[in-house]
Amino acid sequence: MSRILFITYPAYGHVAPALAVADVLLAQGHQIAWVTGGQVEYVTQELQMTGIQVYLSSSFDLSPELVRDAEQGKNITVELFFNPARIQCEVEDGRHAINDFRPEVIVTDETHGAKIVAELAQLPWAQILINSLTIPGVKISNRSWIKPSRLKLALLNLALWMVMKYGHRYNYAINHVRKKYGLPPLDSSGVQSVLSPQLNIIPSIPEFEQILLKENCQNIYFVGELLRDRVLGAPSLPWLEEFTKRHPVVYVTQGTSLKRPELFKMALQAFIQLDVQVVMTTGFQMNRDVLLASPIPSNVRIEQWISHQDILPFTDAMVFPGGFSSSIGALFHGVPQV
Repeated sequence: MSRILFITYPAYGHVAPALAVADVLLAQGHQIAWVTGGQVEYVTQELQMTGIQVYLSSSFDLSPELVRDAEQGKNITVELFFNPARIQCEVEDGRHAINDFRPEVIVTDETHGAKIVAELAQLPWAQILINSLTIPGVKISNRSWIKPSRLKLALLNLALWMVMKYGHRYNYAINHVRKKYGLPPLDSSGVQSVLSPQLNIIPSIPEFEQILLKENCQNIYFVGELLRDRVLGAPSLPWLEEFTKRHPVVYVTQGTSLKRPELFKMALQAFIQLDVQVVMTTGFQMNRDVLLASPIPSNVRIEQWISHQDILPFTDAMVFPGGFSSSIGALFHGVPQV
């Protein structure tokens, strides 16, 4: 059997789909190890409970300054994903794991350093593409006429198409690191440069990925939502069925990346007068006691984390920041999204 090394960002929306794949591989007798960050403790705990050897990488950790910027609503995307120093750290931590674990295959999400690691080690690699590459609803084209009523979405699509097509910032960051390791610059720009030449697993549907279809990308397999048969360490929810059968249920979550208690406070004010049951999850990055310190209406339940498999079958509407895994989960269960 094979030895397979996963390298992913520590956000649960990135780890959970990859764990669904890892479960199948483990059941077939393959050996699995994982490189990820250590700041999201419940992610590493679930990996370890699954019996997976975990290599912690500081390249995925956020500095106090970045945490503060994220809490203030600032965009930290460039620093988080396109910083050459951070990518080089990913490469070094990945090489350490390879030297210790000796994998035959690498599986990753959009982690830039993992692709360089695979090339340096001359290993085949597969990618689980977590983030949708387009905004659904508008055909992407730099020549098509834009209807005024859809101008904003169309412009967003066009901008995203241009970024992916010409990708100067992405190519600069990647090629800067590639040069340090004696690797040639990327031959292609945009979408082709971020895909695996061997295998790309898309936990989505073709209608959401117009860029991939437009570019005629190869070795792509659309698999819909990737769900684990079980979520180890998921809290027991004896209250859930009784709580959710009284009135329509609104599920409010800010995923695994945000830490904005004011969002929940606004939601509390909005739903307190409505004839609905509200379930809120803060994520482990925010202490739910911040909210529990205030009086909580009887129609509101606040938890740190609930598996989508548990809550979405009872949900009538979902309010969330638009994370990819949450979007696909809501679509899978037929839940309206706000």
